[in-house]
Amino acid sequence: MRALANINVFKLDHNQKWTTTPLATVIFTKLKNYASSWLDSYSLLSTLTDVVKTGRNHFEEHYGLPCYEWYKSKPKQLQTFNNAMSEIGNVIGSKLTEIYDFSQFKYIVDVGGGRGVFMSEMLKSAPNVTGIVFDQPHVVQAAQDNNEEIKEVRDRITFIGGNFMDNVPSGGDCYTIRNVLNDYSDNIALQILKNIANEMNGKSKLLIIESKPNTRFGSLFDLLLLSNLNGDLRGEDGFQKLLPKAGLQINKCIKSVGDNMDIIEVFKVE
Repeated sequence: MRALANINVFKLDHNQKWTTTPLATVIFTKLKNYASSWLDSYSLLSTLTDVVKTGRNHFEEHYGLPCYEWYKSKPKQLQTFNNAMSEIGNVIGSKLTEIYDFSQFKYIVDVGGGRGVFMSEMLKSAPNVTGIVFDQPHVVQAAQDNNEEIKEVRDRITFIGGNFMDNVPSGGDCYTIRNVLNDYSDNIALQILKNIANEMNGKSKLLIIESKPNTRFGSLFDLLLLSNLNGDLRGEDGFQKLLPKAGLQINKCIKSVGDNMDIIEVFKVE
């Protein structure tokens, strides 16, 4: 309890009894699946020294499959993971719509959009906008089978299955990608960015939404990404270097969600 109190999960009241904090309330209610989804990842932190030396994560060696293939082979863990992505999409989406005007667009494409919860939050803030949620076919199928989470705007969402390593849907005047690029090395992230850039025009915008690397949460999250996926939290400085290789450029960076996340607004260089 004392260890968790040091990171503000619990606290001692004036009677010297342990009580929960607002952070604990969020973790145990709105983000309970998100917190649980990382439990299988912490054991790999013991391999960090070798990961840093070799540049290769040990997830497949430890679990027998690459990270996302392992999730697909474990229905219970996959369900927890998908629930986690919906939870964080709801929390982040509701915050981002307070500071960014999505009504300026007509057609939003959310790349790696999961079950559509983040898209739902964007569309609820912008009644005249429609959207495409693009993700792997099995994710899209699950979203279509159970759309209770997005029922309020379901008639304005189209789900498309595919692989963003190959291409993304065309026609969006806004493309969003949230907590996806941080899962990949620069080479793979660059390919995804190029695929998005291929579908953009001079008036399109790309919104990259990711955790910042230099926060208390971001610094730990960055280690988990490295040890599990060879991923990387790049932050604004990292994207300043990577985006031009895809023919893209940062327009502005908006700080959000308790200064833990950035919205990086990007346009295509023509």
